[in-house]
Amino acid sequence: MRGDMRTRAAGALGAETARYAGASPRREFQLLTDEELVRGTARGDHSAFEVLVERHRSAVVRLLRLLRVPPQDIDDLVQQTFLAVFRYAAHYRGEAAFFTWLCRIAKNAAYHSRRRQSRQAQWVLEVTMPAGHVGWAPDNPEQLAIRSQRRTTLHRIVASLAPSDRQVIALRILRGLSGEDTARILGIGVPAVKTRLHRARSRLLAAWQADQAAFARP
Repeated sequence: MRGDMRTRAAGALGAETARYAGASPRREFQLLTDEELVRGTARGDHSAFEVLVERHRSAVVRLLRLLRVPPQDIDDLVQQTFLAVFRYAAHYRGEAAFFTWLCRIAKNAAYHSRRRQSRQAQWVLEVTMPAGHVGWAPDNPEQLAIRSQRRTTLHRIVASLAPSDRQVIALRILRGLSGEDTARILGIGVPAVKTRLHRARSRLLAAWQADQAAFARP
């Protein structure tokens, strides 16, 4: 049911985006207040949702820019923000203005994206830097380029792992999900998630070391 809801919302969001080059949603919906449109969205009315997106998309983009979200991540976070609006519209109680509620959702999306990227960057360092290494300067352009290259290599190695290893790394590390959420998605217990993650990390480290040894070979 939730998957179907997200699919319908994504379709409505895509339809709204296409409207920038064509006709706007029906005029009667454009005359409604944000609060009325949210109630319509909660009932599954795609036209109401499309008007909300059309009305506030530019403001969400500006907010994400003010929050210094990388340009390449903005479109994805805008979509996440409005999909959350569609999903949780029935929970909107009107205690704050809709735009205030929308901005809070967008800020949370940006915050979680930043945390996820930070975890990924830390993970790259943990896997690729020798034990006891000192002197890492995160603002050094040369070292930033090296880290970017290592991240690309790591993602390639992850893609070559067994599906069970790849799944747990993707969920726990790359997406930053909790052990409980990962267990629920995979249909296993939390202890099994910890075991799989430990095994996957070990195999990843071994694959990384083998890849670096092959690269260093004359």
